Amino acid sequence: MNCKIPNCDNDVVYHHLRVCSACYSGLAYWRGRSLHDKEKRLTQIKRLNGRMRHMIDNPKDAPKRKRNR
Repeated sequence: MNCKIPNCDNDVVYHHLRVCSACYSGLAYWRGRSLHDKEKRLTQIKRLNGRMRHMIDNPKDAPKRKRNR
């Protein structure tokens, strides 16, 4: 049986919640945090995903490494 969290294909470990161990850990980490904290993190994740998508689609746009002299 797969985890019930969207985009997660791991096998269920915590059967009472129907989630895998990675998702359970994430849920436990964010339990008790404010809605503001969760929304702020969601905004960060969207920005990071957009940046990664841009890097995948346009690999030459990444800045070059500076040489050490």
